Amino acid sequence: MMNQKLLYRLNIERQGTGSWLYAYGLLAGRENKYFDTNQLQQLFQANSEEQLLNIIREANYQGESVDQALINSKYEDIELLFSIIPDYDLLKIFLLFNEGHNLKVVLRSTLSADHKISLKTIEHLLLGPYLTEPRLILEAVRNSGLTELPDWMSNAIKKSEQEYLDSYDMSMVDLVVDKLMWQELIEQLKLIDSEWLLEYYLLKADFINLEILFRCKNLHLTAEFFIRSIINQGTVKPEEWLVYYNMSESELARELELLNLGEFVEFINTYHEQGRASLFSQISDQHLIDLIHKVRYFSSGIEKTASYYLIREIERTNIKLARACLLHLISEDRYCSMVRPSYLGR
Repeated sequence: MMNQKLLYRLNIERQGTGSWLYAYGLLAGRENKYFDTNQLQQLFQANSEEQLLNIIREANYQGESVDQALINSKYEDIELLFSIIPDYDLLKIFLLFNEGHNLKVVLRSTLSADHKISLKTIEHLLLGPYLTEPRLILEAVRNSGLTELPDWMSNAIKKSEQEYLDSYDMSMVDLVVDKLMWQELIEQLKLIDSEWLLEYYLLKADFINLEILFRCKNLHLTAEFFIRSIINQGTVKPEEWLVYYNMSESELARELELLNLGEFVEFINTYHEQGRASLFSQISDQHLIDLIHKVRYFSSGIEKTASYYLIREIERTNIKLARACLLHLISEDRYCSMVRPSYLGR
């Protein structure tokens, strides 16, 4: 259950008091706490949650349980950045994913309910800190005329309500939110003077769409469903994705090679097999880590600060995967295709 003290609105209206140079100096001292390759191996070989917790505590993940340590670490990272950076536009980017999650929770709980849902009944599902009060989101879903929300949220509520009335398919509601959240994300990124950060999220969007491409082709879903499923951001335009979808296996393989994505060719007709989705995520995250490594050659600035948080997010993914492997007794062969490589391993 979410610790209630973490469910609060971060006040980014006030001016930051730090500087990018100070942030870089402080965060650089924390790099020795990143997981190295040996620690990652220990993480996935832990034979109890207690052992797993002891390992992550050495890497500055503090809590009475693994779940609580993960929650605390994300909260502490956000609060640390809040206290040391001069411009909160970066935090808007990071917290947008909490915003999207909370909007989905409210929509899922409200649209399918046959009675009025109170905020208290769904509080344990929400993520914090956030930028928009969940109370306002809930009121907006009940009253579509409410305008206190960001435009992208208001549009998502209207479109989600119509989608649900048309299909009664809650997964399509999630798609509506994801599409508009990513549109807002890219628009916000364009306001930040960082080509690297924009490149990072555009690449992330490309990998999301590439995975949807493989999933839809492997399950023989229609081109119409595919186009409805992808997000409209990234370096590849929707019409180009449609061309890829209609390609034969050999044509798509050649195109991936030309795009320097040859390691993904094997997923064209095998994505549906056991363990392939995990391997796809591992490989795509490796590309993102490679991009993070480029920040080493940047001067102190927003990129250095952003890379710290992004590395920690990948580490949190590894911890969640290690815990899942422990609970479900997943073999070494399987978890080797899940673990993300260490940032320090290069």
